[in-house]
Amino acid sequence: MGKIRQTLESRKGYSLVQLILVIIIILAIAAFLVPSAKKYMSGINQTNCTAEAAKILVELQKEVADMYKDSQLIPTTIMINDVVVTINVQDSADLKGVEQKYSGSQSEKAAKCTLSPDGDMVSFAFTDMTYETTWSRSEGWTTPAKLAS
Repeated sequence: MGKIRQTLESRKGYSLVQLILVIIIILAIAAFLVPSAKKYMSGINQTNCTAEAAKILVELQKEVADMYKDSQLIPTTIMINDVVVTINVQDSADLKGVEQKYSGSQSEKAAKCTLSPDGDMVSFAFTDMTYETTWSRSEGWTTPAKLAS
């Protein structure tokens, strides 16, 4: 009995079979967790897209309302939260279209807005190059849709 105990105590490390079993168990757990994590991250990205779009829309509404209140002409570009907003006038219906683009470190984001002649927001579209969401006065926000890659 003493020799068996001494032999077992002198063994160091794990056998190859034990190591393979641990690796298999870790891979099985990862196989279940990765799809769940991807779905969770997708939901977070959709929410971030809508939140960022709403923030830009509110700031844009404030800027435009101030300009109309002060009877100022809408300039061709405005700076909103370190974002350059470019404004285009649509000739056909005399509506003003606002287009805003800026570049981050790795991605480009863009937004387009349509104003009524009196300065009210009619529609707004925002993309972060992964998701796109829109807002309209009649329908509110749409669920962000994933852009085709």
